[in-house]
Amino acid sequence: MELRKLTKRGAIELSVGTVVIIVLAMSMLILGIVLIRNIFSGATTSITQIDQGVKNEINQLFSQNQDRKLILFPTTGIVEIEQGSQDSGFAISIRNTADSADKDFSFEVESDSEGSCSEDPLASGGPVRIITGQEGSIKLPPNTAMENPIHIRFGVDDTAPTCTFRVKVSVTESATPGSGPAYGTPDFMDIEIVPK
Repeated sequence: MELRKLTKRGAIELSVGTVVIIVLAMSMLILGIVLIRNIFSGATTSITQIDQGVKNEINQLFSQNQDRKLILFPTTGIVEIEQGSQDSGFAISIRNTADSADKDFSFEVESDSEGSCSEDPLASGGPVRIITGQEGSIKLPPNTAMENPIHIRFGVDDTAPTCTFRVKVSVTESATPGSGPAYGTPDFMDIEIVPK
């Protein structure tokens, strides 16, 4: 009889311990989910604020010069990109300076100078690629700038040499990149590849 009582008591203690462990595990899981949600919502808010800051800066630059047709941001003209990066670059914005007509514009980003690099890093099979925004088109109403800038993003291999090269941004009055009359003069951005 004594042996049976010990077994029942052990079974009850084990089930209470199991319940406590399950409750603690669920609490930790819920706290983890709340923490991750807060981190991601904070990151989204930061990205939105940065994006809004870029838009405000571009709008301010256009308002300072009514004849300006193209803006590259950052305005320093230099972008540092780490080796292995896949999401760094710059932004462009176009403005239609015509007073009365909607116009189609196209843009194209291409290598302009090897700079201090031994060869063109953007050449086919090279260590740098334009991931997004190499070319495109947009229709703008008169006296209107783009509502959202276009982001030009570069992918840089881990083995890319640390050097600086130049890219050219050309805009034409046409819906097809590279065709039609030039819209203003091309602008340039220097890309500096830096170590991790």
